[in-house]
Formats: sequence, C-alpha cells, structure tokens
Amino acid sequence: MTQRDSTSRSSNDAALFQHLIEGIKEYAIFMIDLEGIIVTWNPGVRRLLGYEEGEFIGKPFALIFCDEDVLSNIPKSELMTASTSGRAEDERWHKRKDGSVFWASGLVTLMKDDTKILGYTKIMRDQTQKKRFEERLAEQANALAVANRELTNFAGIVSHDLNAPLQTVYGFANILKEQKGLDAEAEESVEHIITGTQRMIKLIDELLQFTVDENQEVTLCFVNTAVVLQDVLVALTSMISTHKATVHGENLPTVWAEELQLGRVLQNLIENAIKYSSPGKNAEIKISARDNGTETIFSVEDNGRGINENEITRLFTLFERLRPNSEIPGKGIGLATCRKIIERLGGRMWARSKLNEGSVFYFSLPHPIAGPTEKRKNNLEVQL
Repeated sequence: MTQRDSTSRSSNDAALFQHLIEGIKEYAIFMIDLEGIIVTWNPGVRRLLGYEEGEFIGKPFALIFCDEDVLSNIPKSELMTASTSGRAEDERWHKRKDGSVFWASGLVTLMKDDTKILGYTKIMRDQTQKKRFEERLAEQANALAVANRELTNFAGIVSHDLNAPLQTVYGFANILKEQKGLDAEAEESVEHIITGTQRMIKLIDELLQFTVDENQEVTLCFVNTAVVLQDVLVALTSMISTHKATVHGENLPTVWAEELQLGRVLQNLIENAIKYSSPGKNAEIKISARDNGTETIFSVEDNGRGINENEITRLFTLFERLRPNSEIPGKGIGLATCRKIIERLGGRMWARSKLNEGSVFYFSLPHPIAGPTEKRKNNLEVQL
C-alpha cells in the first residue's frame, strides 16, 4: 500500500467517523484540545446544550459547567484525571446556553497516538429524568422512615395509655372474682371481663412488637437450626402434648440468621399447624430444609385443614383471618409478623395449601455474602 493510499484511507475513516458522530443525537459528543478548548461539535450538542456549531467550537470546555464547579476547578480536574488514567467519568449538573441546568452522565477519554497526546473526547447524556426520579424515591424513602418512626412512637404511647386502664380493669375484676357472695350471673360476667381484658392486653403487646421490630437492629450470625427448633419444642411442650401432635425435623442446617427471630418464626408456624389441625386427627408437622446454592429454603408442612388456593395471598395480611374467631381463636398478626421477620433477614416467605389436605409454609434465608463457611446438618425427630 502506498503512502497516498494510506492517507486516503485515513481520510475516509475520519470522514466516516465524523458522519457517525453527527448521526448520534441522544449524546453530545465533542473533542477538546490540550488547552481545554472545544474543537468539534455534533447535533447532540444542540439538543442537550442548545449551542449551534459556530457558537460552540473555539469556546472553553468549562462553558458547559455550572459556576460553582468552575470555581472549584472541576473542568480542569476532569481533564487531568483523563490524562493520568485514560478516562474520567462524572455525574453532575451542567449548564445549557440559556442558563438552565440538567443532570448528565459524562465520560472524558484521552486521545493519543504512539508518541503524543492529541486531546480528549467528551461524551455526555441527559439523565435529568433519572435524577429527578431518584430524588423522589429518596424523598419518599425519607418520608416513609419518618412515618415509621412516628408509628413506632405512637404505638408505644398507645400501648402504655391502653395497657394502664386495662391492667386496672383486669386487677379489679380479679378482686371481684375472689369476693364471696356473687351469684352465678355475676361470676360469669366477671369471668368475661377477665378473659376480654387478657385478650386485649395480649393484642396490644403483639401489635407493639410488630411495630417495634421494624426499627430494631438485626445482628446476624451462624445459627444451628436444629438447636433452635429443640428450644421451640421445649417451649411448646404443653401445647404439643395436649393436642398429641408430632413434630419431625429433618436436614436442618446451620444458617446465617438471628437466633431469637428465627425461633419466633418456627414457633409461630408450629403453633398455627397445631391450632389448625383437622378435627379428629392428630397434627403431624414436618420441618425440613434444602440448599439451592444461594439460599436455604425451609418448609413447615402439616396435615391440617388447609385452605382454598385462592385465599393464600390473604394469609400474610395483618388482621386477616380466614376462619371466624369463634371457631379458632386468633388475631391475624402471627403470619404477618413471620413474613416481616424473614424479609428483614433478607429472605422470602410464601405458602401452598389445599382445603382438607394440609399446608406447607416456606421461607428462605440467603447465604452470607462470602458464602457459608459450614453446613452442619442435624436430624431431629421429636414426639410428645
């Protein structure tokens, strides 16, 4: 190839490159010389910055920066970074010809041949819509955090203000209960008062716990699930024995979680399985786990009453009850609390069920970022 052919090819390549640059309108693309002066232009400059070619070429690179950034030497700093590192990226506010500002992501790339630095290429794109969206999200997140704090404070105040009179009523009702000479109707009325106040006190405590949990710091560590389950079963000894229930634990690993919170989840799910057991049938509950590579998925399976598949989404809604309180007592808080705990631990919770065929509740716990350092599996079978 002759020198003339080489020169011709280089000219053709440059012309093609310039044609491609001029066809890109979503990006402002231009070149800057070693003195920081703009030397080229493309139609994207008109769209983003409002400058025509003659107004733009020959002007300082600092032209597109906001005044405070110019005073802070940001344009010069950007070119110096590109000179030493080969590129400089930024996201900041920039100024248009009419003085308005827009948020742009930009990249300055160093241009050089084998022997010397030729200049820089600047590519920038309008990201104002994304920036505004992120700001709105941040505002909403902040408002939600404030609302959560206020709700927690409110829950504490309400808990105290409601608990105090309830405890008073409960105390006086117990005094009345010990009084002699009450007729049968009066004794029954006093018993209703005691039962009702006990129920309200417990409801307030559970609501307060549901609200406060959100703002408590979670400290994670390796937790032996089999040991946690054993502790839960000891706590539920009376309930399990009364209902002649059987609980099996299989392949229960060590997981990355919080021991107390994990115990609360398991206890609630076992209590529910026993509470909703089929009439005339002893509850059989199987707890197992499997590893899918990124998380451990637990299942708590029972042979209870089950529910219609189209009602499953209602299970984890606060105060949602699928059976009347007269049939099976409850408040509709337990499963909502369980899901909340699991989500705070970084996992998920879901269920499947069929009416009269039992239910399976699943929850996942992710592996620690570095990956689990141990996977001890323990087999446990308990029958009380």
